[in-house]
Amino acid sequence: MRTSSLTTLVVITAAWILASMVPLWAKAQVADPIEGRLADVKALLNGTLDDPTSVFAPSFLAAVPSAQLKAGVSSITSTTGSCTSISVTKRNSATSVVASAIMTNNYSVPVVLTIEESAPHLIAGLFLKPPVKLASDLTTIVGDLGALPGTTSICVVDVSNNTVLASKDTLRALPMGSTFKLYILGELARSVSQGTLRWEQVIKLNRAFFSLPSGILQTWPHSAPLTVYAMAALMISQSDNTATDHLLYFAGRDSVAQILPTMGNTHTSANIPFISTQEMFKLKFYNGGVHARIYANAEPESRQEQLQALSEMPLDSVVLTDKPVFPDQVEWFASTPDLCRAISILEHVAETQHEVRDILGINRGLDLSKETWPIVGYKGGSEPGVMNMTYFLERKDGRRFALSASWLRTDQDVDQEKLAAIVGGAIRVLADVK
Repeated sequence: MRTSSLTTLVVITAAWILASMVPLWAKAQVADPIEGRLADVKALLNGTLDDPTSVFAPSFLAAVPSAQLKAGVSSITSTTGSCTSISVTKRNSATSVVASAIMTNNYSVPVVLTIEESAPHLIAGLFLKPPVKLASDLTTIVGDLGALPGTTSICVVDVSNNTVLASKDTLRALPMGSTFKLYILGELARSVSQGTLRWEQVIKLNRAFFSLPSGILQTWPHSAPLTVYAMAALMISQSDNTATDHLLYFAGRDSVAQILPTMGNTHTSANIPFISTQEMFKLKFYNGGVHARIYANAEPESRQEQLQALSEMPLDSVVLTDKPVFPDQVEWFASTPDLCRAISILEHVAETQHEVRDILGINRGLDLSKETWPIVGYKGGSEPGVMNMTYFLERKDGRRFALSASWLRTDQDVDQEKLAAIVGGAIRVLADVK
């Protein structure tokens, strides 16, 4: 039996339509919803996402409203530029990935994205981590740091063979913010090694030593008991100022000052007397910094008298500001090589006192791969006009590095994301140093 030519044409046409539809149907079924949402993240970074409610889950927008989301993104892209591409670097699950957004100003922005399991797979979680400066060598990193306004310094040391890999303005003593807390940790470790102190020893909180945030202990009750280890962990990992001041007085202000040269600080005289965080707040943020102005021009003996007088001043009289207040004169000071030595000495001590390594490693600062960097010790510090980041890094092959970078501005606050991006870029280069 033969079919007509018209019937044959209909059959062929139908077959062609079905054949062409199947791949489209299959593609719709297997398309990765993650990729679609990454495209939305790219649009968000580029300021072209008009309606976040069509992309983000209601639960996300309840926690991070659209205006707050856009403001946070703008603070990043003002430095990084717009997004040229975004791609997955690690799949945690079918609905969660880590991605890297490449930006026009030679930065990458690590992205953690989580979507809902069911269609339309709205974004349930989005975390944009600090940008990383993309650089092929440390010379470029030093140049990027030097381009920042104000005063900057960096020191990068290969601890394994005691070689300086990169440096800039390493003779200058710059303010280090809360990185000074490394010296208190050093004095605690020294006392433990001499048997005059135990990590499990208990200290009771004393309201006379309460300070202002960062930290949590300023909200705890008077006489609450904590071990030295717990306080030191809070001091380093959360930069808890109340924990810091308790440990400073417990260890002894003079003892902490005396360990500065032992830990490699070549600017000890700039740190005498050794100021507590409570005292620093009162000096700088009371009555427009009037006490800081007097302190900056005083001799060490009268400085001590001034600090004693401050003890009578109520802490709630302090009014914080985001403007720098004598950051180059009233602070804790060290050069970046000083801080590389300090954290390297602490890591050496940690070979026999595991508590020191544990404490330094709780907060790794940046999001560093644990596979590439199994051992990381970190402390950073900041105040208006000041930022420091200091690292000890041990690579998976056993190669060890120390890195410290500082930035000072006396005219306005520093951009913390810019310094973090440069430091992250330096560590990225160190991951491949031969």
